Amino acid sequence: MATLTIRHLSKYYPNNQFALRDFSYESKSNEFIVVLGPSGSGKSTLLNLIAGLENPSQGTILIDQHDVTELEAKDRDIAMVFQDYALYPHMSVYENIAFYLKLHGVKRDQIKEKVTEIATTLQIDDLLERKPETLSGGEQQRVAIARAMIRNPKIYLLDEPLSNLDALLRGMMRSELIELHKSSSSVFLYVTHDQSEALAMGDTIIVLDHGTIQQVGPPETIYSHPANSFVAGFIGTPRMNFIEESVYRCLGGSLEIHDDVMIGIRPENIKIAIAGNEPVSHYGRIAFSENMGKEIHYHVCYKDQEIVVCRPSETDPPIPDNTFVACIANADSFHYFDKKTGNALDL
Repeated sequence: MATLTIRHLSKYYPNNQFALRDFSYESKSNEFIVVLGPSGSGKSTLLNLIAGLENPSQGTILIDQHDVTELEAKDRDIAMVFQDYALYPHMSVYENIAFYLKLHGVKRDQIKEKVTEIATTLQIDDLLERKPETLSGGEQQRVAIARAMIRNPKIYLLDEPLSNLDALLRGMMRSELIELHKSSSSVFLYVTHDQSEALAMGDTIIVLDHGTIQQVGPPETIYSHPANSFVAGFIGTPRMNFIEESVYRCLGGSLEIHDDVMIGIRPENIKIAIAGNEPVSHYGRIAFSENMGKEIHYHVCYKDQEIVVCRPSETDPPIPDNTFVACIANADSFHYFDKKTGNALDL
C-alpha cells in the first residue's frame, strides 16, 4: 500500500509571489485525495512539484517514506493523467499504452498481454489499432488512463482529467476512476475546480486558495462544517447565502449578532411557503425561479438582499414569480464567521 507525505512544500517566484505556501499533508494508504480550488489556487503547481516537473522552493516530498524531492520525474514511480490527454498523435492506441513498457525493455509478449488486459478492463480493446485523432474525448481519456495504469504506479496524479467531457460521459468516467482506485493499491491525487466532483469522489478533500490550505477533511465535514467563509462559499451548489442581520431575523434567527460576525445559511436548509397577498416586513418576494429538474431554486428578495432557497420540485406545485413567501430555518442551520479573518465561529 502506497503513501504520499508532503512537508512544508512551497513554491515562489523571483518577484516573491507564492504559487504554493507551506503545504503539508500525509496520506493514508491507498487514499483518494481531491485537491479542490479555483483557478490560480495552486492546484496544478502542487501536482507539478509532486511529479518532479518543477522544483520546490522549500519542503520535502516522500513516497512510501522515501524522500523523492530531488529525484527526476522518471524515477518517482508516479503516473500522471492530464486534462488534454497528452497522447502521442503518431502512435496507435496500442503503441500509446505500451510505450512505457517498451521504453523499459519489457518483452514483446508480456507487453501484449498487459496492454490487452488493461484495454479490456477499460473497454477500449477494440480501439487498439486506431490513432488518437479518430477517437472521441471519452475514448482518448480511457487511453490516457490505460497508459497510466500500465505503469502500476504508487501514485496517480490526475489533473482535471474529466473537464473536457460532456456531463453524461463525465459521470461515467468518474465511476470508472472510483472503481479503478478501489482495485489498486495506489494513492490517487485528483485536482479539480469542480466541487460536485470533489464531493462525489474524494476520501479526503483539500481546499486550496491562493496557494494556501483552507481546510482538510472528508466531504461531509467540508460541506457541513466549513472552516471559514471561503470554504463555505466555494462548496455547494447553489452557494451558501451570506445574509444581513435583518434577513437573519426574518428567517427565524434569534442570537445577538455583533457587527464583526458574518451569517451564512445554505439554500436547502431554508423552508419556504406561500404567505399572504399583502407584503409584510418579514415576508420575502420571489424575483424568479430556476427549475433544475429534481429541485427548484427560488431567488427571494428581502428589500435589497436576495437569497436562494432550494425546494424539491416534486413536493408541491411551483410558486409563481412575485409571490410573497415566508421563509424559515432551524436555529442549528446557521453558520457564523468572523468578518475580518473569515474563520468559522461557534456561537
